[in-house]
Amino acid sequence: FLTGSLENLGVGSYTITVGAGGAGGDSNNAGTDGGNSSIVATSITDVVTTGGGGGGWGQNGGSAATNGRDGGSGGGGGCATTNTTGGSGTNGQGNDGGTGLASDSGGGGGGAGAAGNNGNWASSGASDGGDGTASSITGTSVTYAGGGGGARGGGENEGGAGGSGGGGVGAIRNTRDAGDGTDGRGSGGGAATDSSVASESVGGDGGNGVVILSYTT
Repeated sequence: FLTGSLENLGVGSYTITVGAGGAGGDSNNAGTDGGNSSIVATSITDVVTTGGGGGGWGQNGGSAATNGRDGGSGGGGGCATTNTTGGSGTNGQGNDGGTGLASDSGGGGGGAGAAGNNGNWASSGASDGGDGTASSITGTSVTYAGGGGGARGGGENEGGAGGSGGGGVGAIRNTRDAGDGTDGRGSGGGAATDSSVASESVGGDGGNGVVILSYTT
């Protein structure tokens, strides 16, 4: 998430790219990074925002797990029987993902306004995604870039909430699928859990980004 002003705009062509949301992970793969969004022209310094980092992966019943990936906001760490770290956010754009805790509790994804919560199977609110940031550039206050909720395994009947700004919820074993991030908000998808229900073993996709220009006439 990035805001700013462009001055001395010249006449010419401007190439605007809207980053696609990253794909959710599954029982064998970590989530992928979201794409960058940008405004490019010869008359300005290129404006580039970094896509969100993919969430980490954890092996069901095993010790293998991966850290969350770095990005505009960092992905939450995966969980297994080892601790993992959340990915780092980009200064001025987003925040870090939460730590994945051994004993099967993954970290929440970072949001534009706050870091993702660390995993903690014994604590309410653990694994929640970080909140996004509000902007009124459209004339109405809208919150963007919320982090996706983490998830728990091992039979824990709880999943992380998505951060404000469209973050997807984390899956709950035998109860709830992971939620996708909201398109047009650049928000993170929720994490998968270890489950015999196939759909609950697939993480939510990140929401596509948005580029908004406001100008006086």
